[in-house]
Parts: sequence; structure tokens; C-alpha cells
Amino acid sequence: MTLARRIETLLRDRFGEDVPVDPSWSGLDRIESIVKHRVIRRYSAQPVPADMVRLICAAALSAPSKSDLQQRDIVVVDDPRRRQAIAELIPDMPWIGLAPVFLVFLANGRRLPEIARLRGKPFPNDHFDLVFNAATDAAIALATAVTAAEALGLGACPISVIRDHAAQIGTWLALPEKVIPFAGLC
Repeated sequence: MTLARRIETLLRDRFGEDVPVDPSWSGLDRIESIVKHRVIRRYSAQPVPADMVRLICAAALSAPSKSDLQQRDIVVVDDPRRRQAIAELIPDMPWIGLAPVFLVFLANGRRLPEIARLRGKPFPNDHFDLVFNAATDAAIALATAVTAAEALGLGACPISVIRDHAAQIGTWLALPEKVIPFAGLC
């Protein structure tokens, strides 16, 4: 089966309708990897090498940023006790504590006002737009991290429910004001 036909089959299986794919289009290998995506909630006990985690984070932080504001950060929660504590906050998702690594994507609403302050400039956008931009940047980075992890042969599962425990997780991670846990990633 050709690459274009494999993509069409994957999309038909997922959405129940035909999405035509021209075999002459470039980049179909990347499209195939995107449409083959599945959330993984069972993990090997084998640790993910630190260099691989660093590469995933670097790829995620290389993603486009809304308005080029770079209002996202990532915390690697590599301490198993801290991962387990986060898992205990969310008992219906035990895979958080079982995953060999857990990343917390942060919406950083602190960076731009701080830069303005350091430069002695006013910061006129200290309203909901600040949160919206930071959350968008965190979401783009999260999606890119999933793609990078899958490209390296790892399974991944985004965890948005950490926002229900943002204050506790923010305290555990010693996050400054206006830096919010947006989502986790097993």
C-alpha cells in the first residue's frame, strides 16, 4: 500500500470518512506519523535517558509561539516521589506515577511583565490576554513535545487535569506568581 493510501486508511478508520491524499504531496511521512498518533497510558519501567528528555524539551521549546512571546516553560519532574505525589492528587490517572518521566508545561504570564519592568517600560496588557497568550504557547509546546516523544519511539499522554490542582502543584514546583501549571505529559 502506498504512503498516501495508508494515510487515507488511517483517517477513514479514525473519522469514518474519506480524506483524499495526493501521493505527489511532500511531507506525507510526517503526516503519517501525526495521524498514527495514539495516547499511551502504559509505560515501561525503563528510565528515559536524560539526554532524550532534554531533546524533547528542546524540540517543544523550538515550537512556534503565539505572537513570538515565548510564554511557556517546562519542568521535568524526575523525582519519583514528586511524580507519585502528583499522581495521588489525581487517583483516576495512576499512570502519572508509573511513567518514567513527567513533564509539567507552564503558562508563563510572568515573563513579559518582568521584561517590561526590567526595561523601565509600561506593560499595557496585564489582563486576560496575558493568560490567553501564555496558555496558547504552553499548548503549542505540549503538542510539539508529544510529536517529538513519538518520533523517538516513546508513548505519551497529556494530563490537563493538573490545572485542577494548580495551586498545590505550583507550590511543590516553587512556581512564581503568574506561572501556572497548564498540563502534564507522561
